[in-house]
Amino acid sequence: ILPIHPTNDDKSVLSVVTDSPDNPVLKNQLGRIVKADYQLCVTDKATMDYQLQQLSHSQNLLSFDAVSEVSELLNEAYLNRASDIHIEALENYYLVRLRIDGSLQEYGRRYLPEEGVSLISRIKVMSNLDIAENRMPQDGGANHRTPMGSDFDLRIATAPTKFGERVTIRLLGTDNQLFTLQQLGMSDSALEQFSEIIQQPHGIILITGPTGSGKSTTLYAALSQLQREEINILTAEDP
Repeated sequence: ILPIHPTNDDKSVLSVVTDSPDNPVLKNQLGRIVKADYQLCVTDKATMDYQLQQLSHSQNLLSFDAVSEVSELLNEAYLNRASDIHIEALENYYLVRLRIDGSLQEYGRRYLPEEGVSLISRIKVMSNLDIAENRMPQDGGANHRTPMGSDFDLRIATAPTKFGERVTIRLLGTDNQLFTLQQLGMSDSALEQFSEIIQQPHGIILITGPTGSGKSTTLYAALSQLQREEINILTAEDP
């Protein structure tokens, strides 16, 4: 619950905002906490969370640790098998969403504008981008190691928007330890044909598809099958 200044004519009546008006415990608790007459106002959960977050963090901006926050975000994305992370500057806060199984899902918290700027600065430092440049798009890369010892690569792209910069982070190789060609779901005939083709000394293979369809996972699995001591592998990538 959140008490707010009365806006009605009767200044003795307190307005109390909640996102859970059907909570059976609410009225009993309010009777003990609020010693004045009150009216119950309803809002949605996202607005409530943002307002409470503003109040709790407004006095603690100096304690915001962007380094650990970015690390926690990447670890969370890895654990949820996210293919990319979107950080977007809106009018009053920064919104973070993870693409999981092809769909964008909001991250557990929203960030105040000052916190969002710190997050993006940290990501720029990680990927060797110019932290002073926020009016032009930039592209870079980095890598991250989880507490479990798993390493994966990051492709990072920034772009200016109306309310600030937005950042897109692609997570690459998060599945390369988990999948082999045999586990990708190909039919037996397709797997046999593909395995034969990647062993050829010359040629080109095109792997195409929309975001999250498994292009990078397929490439990692193919390279993993080809990798052995007597073979030299070099990849040239342009995100």
